[in-house]
Amino acid sequence: MLQLATFHYTEVLKKKMTGKELKGIVYSGLYSGIWLGLLFYAIQKLSNRRLLDFLLNVDFLPLPKDITHNVFLQWTLHLAISLLLAFALYRAAKARPSLLLPLSLAINLIVSISFFPLEGISVEKILQPSLVNVSIWTAGHVLYAWILASSLKRTVFKQYNEKPR
Repeated sequence: MLQLATFHYTEVLKKKMTGKELKGIVYSGLYSGIWLGLLFYAIQKLSNRRLLDFLLNVDFLPLPKDITHNVFLQWTLHLAISLLLAFALYRAAKARPSLLLPLSLAINLIVSISFFPLEGISVEKILQPSLVNVSIWTAGHVLYAWILASSLKRTVFKQYNEKPR
């Protein structure tokens, strides 16, 4: 039984990604990243908590200010990270699609912990590490994890959504 499971797992991982899967992963990564950005934008506008500014902040990188303070480049980097997370989640869940949501939650809880090192290395202290700020940051990333997993399930892992007839 173990040999059969190992064989299935390795065969699934060796299978090449199709064009439809690639499109689904890219769509899911961009959709989820845009959603998180819009959520943090709305919270920032309503509460004056600079969550979007913190999400996009890259002033700690050793680059000129015209690059690190360029909102278009910051937004592009944020979406690139979201795409990387979508590809990582696809790869992690490929052999066991039933673990899609738990894996997404685990990955994004780890990502949400990035709040502390990012706040520590930021040149401009945009968001203080208060219980409210960290809670909102974490809740946003948990929702992002759910949206990413749901989108991947709908676009890439469709065959697992179909109910038997």
